[in-house]
Parts: sequence; C-alpha cells; structure tokens
Amino acid sequence: MRNLHLGLRSSRPRLKDPLKLDALLLSSCASLPMTTLIRDYAIKKRWAQFAGDAASAKSEPTRLSGTTLSCNVTSSAWMSELSYAKPEILKKINKAIGEKAVLEIIFKIGEVKGKKPSPPPGLNHRRTPTNAELEKAISISSGVKDDILRNAIKNAFLRSLQ
Repeated sequence: MRNLHLGLRSSRPRLKDPLKLDALLLSSCASLPMTTLIRDYAIKKRWAQFAGDAASAKSEPTRLSGTTLSCNVTSSAWMSELSYAKPEILKKINKAIGEKAVLEIIFKIGEVKGKKPSPPPGLNHRRTPTNAELEKAISISSGVKDDILRNAIKNAFLRSLQ
C-alpha cells in the first residue's frame, strides 16, 4: 500500500481479522485497575451472546471481582442449567473479552433486574401509538410522493417506537 503523502510503502501487513477497539483497549490496559470495570461492563452488555437468549432472560451477571464472575439466577433449575453450560460460557467470554479474563462463574439465586417475561409466540403485543407519535410519523413521511413508500416509512417509524 502506498502512502501518497510521504511516498513510502507501509511495512505493516494487512490484518485478515482487524482488532476490535474493546479488545485493543483491554489488551493495552491490562494492568490498570479500570480493566476489571471495562470487562464487567462488556460481559453485562453481551450476556445474552455468552449465555444464550433463554438463559440470559433468567440470569444476569452482577459483579466481576478479579477473574470471578458472580451471576444471579431466578431459580435453582436455571442455576443447574447454567452450571452445566459454565464451560461453554467461560469459553465464549474469554474468546470475546480476553484470554483468562474470567476463570470462575458463581451462580446464586437472586433478583434478575430488567428482565421481562417473553410473550408467547404469535401474540402481538404492540402498544397503540399516541396522537403525537402518529402526527410525527405522518410528518416524517409527508415529503414522499409514492403512496407505498410513504406508508412504509410511516409504519417503520411507528414500529421503531415499540
């Protein structure tokens, strides 16, 4: 690759898999106290990816202390299920967050905040938009002349409110 400003060739090989910014920050700041907080946040944010959708609805990580992750679960059945899945969860976390970031997960029965029960499949749980939301949807789509496209834009906006 040629550097047009300096007329030099880049000696750095192109990466097949570019590094993600969070991985780069974690690897470069490993000795800083903030690293545990960053890892804690990253694990909480991506818990569904690590534990799976069903398990993440019934559990949540509460604290990362060193290399030990504490998680609350809603019942002993889910605690048992997650205990069986622990090796795979650890593997996913360490692959995404950093080698040996988490070595142990402790599951305990406790409150799982912010989790809403999943609606039964096939049921429509859309709320009715307010008059102000309907007016805004109409306003946003009003500049489009094509009826089909205008309705699609209006409906997309209203679905985004759900």
